[in-house]
Amino acid sequence: MNALPRAHQELKAASLLADAGLGAAAVSRAWKAAALAVEAAITETGDAKRAAGGVAGTFLQQVVKKGGLDPSVARLWRSLWERERLADTAGIDVSPERSRAAVADAERVVAATAEWLDRKA
Repeated sequence: MNALPRAHQELKAASLLADAGLGAAAVSRAWKAAALAVEAAITETGDAKRAAGGVAGTFLQQVVKKGGLDPSVARLWRSLWERERLADTAGIDVSPERSRAAVADAERVVAATAEWLDRKA
């Protein structure tokens, strides 16, 4: 399955988890959705092999700086990564409000990346 349709599936799962009060799981799925969108963008640039060594660097260089994606999208993506690490690795409790905010941020990352990919097509 293409990474972008899967990102949309992960967003649905994240939303359901947030609504069910499963904050950490919702943040994890929100991060996964954003990561899949970033993967789709990197693949579009042709730098997928290079990305294996540094997804963040490749995304920033090829998609944001050279490709023109709004830098705020990259900041949201990074923020989601940090929130996912805190929720999953550190076991930090995630409130319903924060889990819904993570889902909303992931929706913005996926939507902006999809628009960027459409412009590139």
